[in-house]
Amino acid sequence: MNNTMGGKIDFFVGLSAIQAKLDKVLVSPYAVRQGVSLSTKDVIRYDPDLIITKEEEIIAILEVTKYINVNEIYRLRLSKLARNLGCSFFLIYCYDTQNIFIFDVRDEDLLGVPYEQLKDLDDFCGILYGASPLTPLQSEWVEALQQIIDNDPDIIKYRVEDAIHYLKGVNIQFDHVTKKCSVNSNDEHMFFKKMLYPYMEYYICRYTTYASLERILKEKKQSVCSIVCMNDESECYYADGYIDKQRNENARKALITDYKELNDCQISSCTDIQMADKLSMWRMYGDNAKGVCLKFRINKDLLDSKHFYLYYVSYADEENKHRELDLIAKLREMKIGEYSFEFKTWYIWKHFFKPVHYKDEKEVRLLYFKQPGDKLKWIKAGEIMAPVIEFNIEKDQNEYPLVLSEIMLGPKFPEAQTNVVQIGYWKDLQGIKEEDSCMVVQSKIEGYR
Repeated sequence: MNNTMGGKIDFFVGLSAIQAKLDKVLVSPYAVRQGVSLSTKDVIRYDPDLIITKEEEIIAILEVTKYINVNEIYRLRLSKLARNLGCSFFLIYCYDTQNIFIFDVRDEDLLGVPYEQLKDLDDFCGILYGASPLTPLQSEWVEALQQIIDNDPDIIKYRVEDAIHYLKGVNIQFDHVTKKCSVNSNDEHMFFKKMLYPYMEYYICRYTTYASLERILKEKKQSVCSIVCMNDESECYYADGYIDKQRNENARKALITDYKELNDCQISSCTDIQMADKLSMWRMYGDNAKGVCLKFRINKDLLDSKHFYLYYVSYADEENKHRELDLIAKLREMKIGEYSFEFKTWYIWKHFFKPVHYKDEKEVRLLYFKQPGDKLKWIKAGEIMAPVIEFNIEKDQNEYPLVLSEIMLGPKFPEAQTNVVQIGYWKDLQGIKEEDSCMVVQSKIEGYR
């Protein structure tokens, strides 16, 4: 197409004008180049007028011509050529008529060769930067969310309504290749935060074994452990199994297929401070009352800055209905035009949902997702080998958002009276980060055997 064509505007003058326009409207990492020869399996050599690149990868090919009609566009089969070259778009700029035709070739039916006529090159830049006029309108997204509320009047009784209304106010993003739509990660995090209940108290507690306390004081480290080794065997697949309506045996495949993701998801299982020194908790999580209950003050600044998530666990109701997960399922079934909605950070937030029979625990989960540079330390947790991520708790180097405030020895702790003094003395010598008034005390529960 790039022969000298004559007419009102010389071809090379028109080409220079288009390149100058693109240089002006394109921003880094996008760039426009000419004089590049390309090859494909179907064409030994092809010399487009201009190419548009993103970090050196060719995104679009552009041809400049004097005049071309729609029938000629179809005959040229240029979108097939662009696809064979690995491009996403083919553009034709008709400088005689000022028309711009764009072929989106990423997942099209090549027999149809669909195209869109644009007003100007700014429209094309809008497509590159994610504001494509070829995608469904934002209003369709809002309408689809409103239909969820309209089709389930009872939804207003639950916290999920706030989460839906939040989504209605954010911009939806579309992926032409996967035919998926989503919101950005910050908006998605805010959606889940509005759905779940943040832990707002200043103190929290955690039941654990004497050996765990000994390791904390000796190594001067606190740790979070892989979700795989939690006591609830449904931890890894409950939320996905509920949403997908699959049998649990199928959902268990996550233990194999998503093993890296599961081991990168690390938690410390805590509980509401009001659950301190409760006999049922001692039995289940305090080594049958021979362990300890650790009380912590929450450093909320460190909590926010170190990628920790501290929220109450969401439980199903007594009829095994889980309203929050019902909403997640409806959103994942939702279609915006030909695009289906997906959550990008579901792998993090799905671990805040559990079955009803754990409801009495009132679990508050401290969740941490492995960051680049974090090192995994493998330990034997019960009968399972599992990785932990450790955080320094020395006074001047503390990295952990839970600051030790009190150590309570269980009702059946061995030699409790002597160990109150001995553990307290040893703790003071270790130089760990703690509250000034951090004490070692005994459980007030008496007569438990």
